[in-house]
Amino acid sequence: MEIIFKPRIGTYMQTGLPTTIEEFSQFRTTSAIALRKEKRQKHIMHKRMNKSTTQTQNIPLEDLISQLSLTNLQSIKALRQLLCQEKFDFLRLFQIKPNIVHYLAEGLNYIKPELSFEIIWCFANLACGFPNFINDVADYMQVFQDIVINGENKFLCEQVCWVLGNLAADSKGKGEILRMNLMLQKALCNMIMDKNSKLSAVACWALCNVLRSSKPDCSVVIELGGVGILVEICQKAYCCQVVESLWLLSFITCNYDPNVLNQIYRPNILVSLSKYLNYNDNKVILPAIRALGNGFLYNQNLSPLFSDSNFSQSSLKLLTSNSFQIKKEALWMLSNLFTQDYTKSLMKYIGCELIKSLCTLVSDEIQELRTEAGISLYNLSENFSSYYLNNILEYNGPDIINAYTININTIPTWVNFGLTSSNDIDLLKCSLGFIILCLESNDYNKKTEETLFSDGLREAIEDCKFTMLKVVTKKECQESYILQQCNFILKSLKNDYDFS
Repeated sequence: MEIIFKPRIGTYMQTGLPTTIEEFSQFRTTSAIALRKEKRQKHIMHKRMNKSTTQTQNIPLEDLISQLSLTNLQSIKALRQLLCQEKFDFLRLFQIKPNIVHYLAEGLNYIKPELSFEIIWCFANLACGFPNFINDVADYMQVFQDIVINGENKFLCEQVCWVLGNLAADSKGKGEILRMNLMLQKALCNMIMDKNSKLSAVACWALCNVLRSSKPDCSVVIELGGVGILVEICQKAYCCQVVESLWLLSFITCNYDPNVLNQIYRPNILVSLSKYLNYNDNKVILPAIRALGNGFLYNQNLSPLFSDSNFSQSSLKLLTSNSFQIKKEALWMLSNLFTQDYTKSLMKYIGCELIKSLCTLVSDEIQELRTEAGISLYNLSENFSSYYLNNILEYNGPDIINAYTININTIPTWVNFGLTSSNDIDLLKCSLGFIILCLESNDYNKKTEETLFSDGLREAIEDCKFTMLKVVTKKECQESYILQQCNFILKSLKNDYDFS
């Protein structure tokens, strides 16, 4: 029977639980990873706060504040330059002049564009500093929104975008207030399409922070025809505008909309995304990984990536990155890829090296990397009726089984004490699933066989079952499924296949 993979759509409970070994073999545990939109949501929610920078000054803060006056433009400009320092002492400023934000805000009533420009630039940097200053700046959110919606002074709008972007990144509450203003979203979208690349970039960055939520609603961008513009920008020479457009595209691709995704996943943009995987700047690598990972997630046509070995080699390189975040995201992307036929092309180019990297990361000292590597390696093992399982076991079967056994030993205890996340549960299901795949295979060497049928593994499964029994309720379907996996493994280890 040919297994039809529908990764990440629905849940394993929709298929029902197996009653015979034949059903279990067909069922597999791709179900174990109906995965990981929850994980995507967490990453989408991360903050990206930035300073609006310029040439800085070294005037003592006390002297500057004593000379500060709304009628003296140079004093405001000097404050702005001081605030642009990388390690500015916001606490000291609060001690000297705690009402600095409200004092500066009075200058917005003077209707002097240059003064307003300098004041708002100050606000942009105060909005990513001391919490008291951030909350004070937030008091004027409506003023800032009106400036962007009005859109007459683009220089002023650029600085306001810095303010709004930092406020939206500071807290969900502030972001929600801004997100509810559809006129603001439309104004920011129009600025993204502006010929001024600096304004376009900062508007895009601000909009990403405004849309930052568990399920980013990018409908305004789509309705205004912004997708096509973003795709065009992403194919330009590398610049800040390209980086921010990639981030917004990574948000848009989080949601399944065939009409929108078909506009994005075209040969030219795929070439650009693959190219950006090789850059040294994590700010461009991360959104490129996420956009590609979402493409695999929603089964888009990404075949142009495999016309040569460039994408495959880049993916392998990501797994040896010095950045924990890059490695984790790359593993997530690969776990989606491994549920698709593209796996064969990838393995043709980098098969041995990829298996070696995944097997190493499965035992990594960082839990999150172990989780992602464990799920990725399981997906690779499970795909195509376990076609690649023997290659994996030949590389280092005993150590891999032991790595999954450690997960089976430890995760149930975390679950019992409420110290776990959904990703830990995913890893436990995949760890048990990998053992099941091994039991279904008869093609492994003596050392692997000894590890698989060892007392240590059997005891780990028994302990897992015992611990999970304590936390199972009728509502906890995942834990029930884990018990089914444990029962299946224990009966298989005893060569008892009678499920009646």
